[in-house]
Amino acid sequence: LTGFQALHERHAAQQQTAARVASALHSSCDDLRALEDEREVSVALRLRHCQSRQLQLSHRIVALAAAVESSRLARAEPRGGGEAPLSKGERAWVDRLRGVASAVRQPGQ
Repeated sequence: LTGFQALHERHAAQQQTAARVASALHSSCDDLRALEDEREVSVALRLRHCQSRQLQLSHRIVALAAAVESSRLARAEPRGGGEAPLSKGERAWVDRLRGVASAVRQPGQ
């Protein structure tokens, strides 16, 4: 073998190795893109679920607040059926309900 032929063979081997590395890199990139797409879908589904749950909780809180308010009005009305004023425990529960309503309206604050 001459020096030129050895150089040519070494160059051809390097080209083959570079082609294999490039192929493996493209394959890895495709796999990573697929994983990224799956993750985006998963995050979007979780966000949708959380928003749905927040809306459901918000409806429940509105229903509870309406019940508390109608009870309060019935107790405040002189002809309201003779219900006693809210006890200390009931007032604390109403305050907690208002806190939960605020947290559902503005999560993270």
